[in-house]
Amino acid sequence: MSFQRLRLLAVYTVILAISGDVANAQQPPPAVRIDLDQAIQLALEHNHALKAAETQIQQSQAEEVTASLRPNPVLTWDALFVPFFSPDQLNKSYLNNITEFDAAVAYTFERGHKRQARIQAARDQTAQMRSLVSDNRRTMPFNVAHPSVGVLLHKSTLGPARLALARLEHRLAPGDDPRLLVEVAADAVTPAQLEALRRELAGWVEESREHRTPFGTPTIDGRPRFDMGEEHNAERPALRRVNNPSDISAAYMEVVKTAAMTDRGSPGKAAARARPGERITEASSVTARTTP
Repeated sequence: MSFQRLRLLAVYTVILAISGDVANAQQPPPAVRIDLDQAIQLALEHNHALKAAETQIQQSQAEEVTASLRPNPVLTWDALFVPFFSPDQLNKSYLNNITEFDAAVAYTFERGHKRQARIQAARDQTAQMRSLVSDNRRTMPFNVAHPSVGVLLHKSTLGPARLALARLEHRLAPGDDPRLLVEVAADAVTPAQLEALRRELAGWVEESREHRTPFGTPTIDGRPRFDMGEEHNAERPALRRVNNPSDISAAYMEVVKTAAMTDRGSPGKAAARARPGERITEASSVTARTTP
């Protein structure tokens, strides 16, 4: 009875060991992080198309050997009128007078440098295959690195976008209309100036509802003051640009003269540079972006 129990215990132990090995085998291997250089090296070592192309170089080299071979001489011999079926006629007189024996040696002489041209063509084929394989090896790092570079580019744009979003969320106060936004640098204008700019821009947006084409007093270079997008209509205005708003708005002119964003961040320098009786003209434009 104890022997049977020992046998059952041994069988159970083996079954548990086998099941544990199977479970471990089914678990996927842990992910290994590699850098770009290692990825390129692995691609060069394990690319089947590249390996197959490299074997064609050896085939082209074999064709060079075949092309350089000279033709072999041909030796022929034959006998006619031998009396195999009439042995009684097989004598010296019959062999000397009736039987014929022929022997010939043939050799092909190639003219016009055919062999040299054939060898050169085989060598050119080998050089072409080497160039093709070399080109494939040069393009392999680009093909491997291109997705990685794309990821880095997207990450580089994602960071500033998140920063701009955080600044925007911090700048908009509760109850502000998100469809109307004047982009300014931090501390570029005072809160009162910013509010005045927003009121002016909101008034221009409302005025644009009555127009279908660019309107307003032309600028000094002949452009319309207000420019709308193709999707502009009365219900959803799309005033996309106001050219030189400081010419028609006192609020914008005040910002041009005194704001910290003019003249490299020094308030009042633009006004200080003006001579008595001289008008300050700034080449500027404001873009209004409206969203549904």
